Amino acid sequence: MAELKLIYFAGCPNTAAARAILQESGMPFEEVRQDDLLENDPLRGYTSPTILLGDRVVYGMASGDAGCSIAPPDAANILDQIGAVA
Repeated sequence: MAELKLIYFAGCPNTAAARAILQESGMPFEEVRQDDLLENDPLRGYTSPTILLGDRVVYGMASGDAGCSIAPPDAANILDQIGAVA
């Protein structure tokens, strides 16, 4: 099974919604707070929040530097992509 990660920075307005979707999935996931990472950590280069399944971006995007994910997370789409049954 691929590793599921929620990447975010403090104060991001969409983090709570993305976290709630992952919690609803019942699948284990790791939370990665970008504020706590070293400057050169590659996970700092994703928008906040971003959901990764292994190396695949499920929600958010690699942007080169942290910024906000514009659209709010879509629960049905995310749950479908990670293989969870809503």
